[in-house]
Amino acid sequence: MRLGRRARTSEEASDEFGSITWPSRFQLGLVLVVAAIAGIAVACGDADTRTATDSSDARCRVDGPKKTTATRAFVLHVLPPERIFTSGQAAELTPKEGEVIFRGALVDEARAGSPSQTHVSVHILDRRRGDAVWEPYPLRVRLGPADGEEVRPLDVALMEGIGEGVCDRHYGTNVRLDAGRRYQLSATLGSETVRFNFEAGAHGGHRG
Repeated sequence: MRLGRRARTSEEASDEFGSITWPSRFQLGLVLVVAAIAGIAVACGDADTRTATDSSDARCRVDGPKKTTATRAFVLHVLPPERIFTSGQAAELTPKEGEVIFRGALVDEARAGSPSQTHVSVHILDRRRGDAVWEPYPLRVRLGPADGEEVRPLDVALMEGIGEGVCDRHYGTNVRLDAGRRYQLSATLGSETVRFNFEAGAHGGHRG
């Protein structure tokens, strides 16, 4: 605020407005009408944006086999192996590709990303907001042959692809699967559980 400048009273403001000529008043009215129309248009645009954001998967788009619960969408990816780095390794090595662990831990073999491995990951989205979710931590995963034999817990960590952003944040690991064999995977976050069945393919591909 500049010193020495006195705020005008409401009477002074009224007197000053009263001295405006008719053309000036007309121009002022026209400006106010245009501003009002613009405000309505912006408000309508905001309403459309809110509606789109509230729809399923509006904020983060993750394609792949999907299972839904009342509040969440779970998306399974069975892909070629990925090198997985701890946060310390990522800071030291500054890799250009791969995954970085944000929470949890994996043994060296699971992080190796060797050619004989498959990268198994589960993305979880809020169905109403469409954003990635991972709480309540952790995700509990069980994996085994589809015939029900030897279904065991699978350790996964919360991670994100380098340079991919928060929409890619997911639970994942590298594991050895037999090409051509069918598997079942269950994923439980909090009280919600979903189940997938898929056939492992060569080089980490799969068929649902």
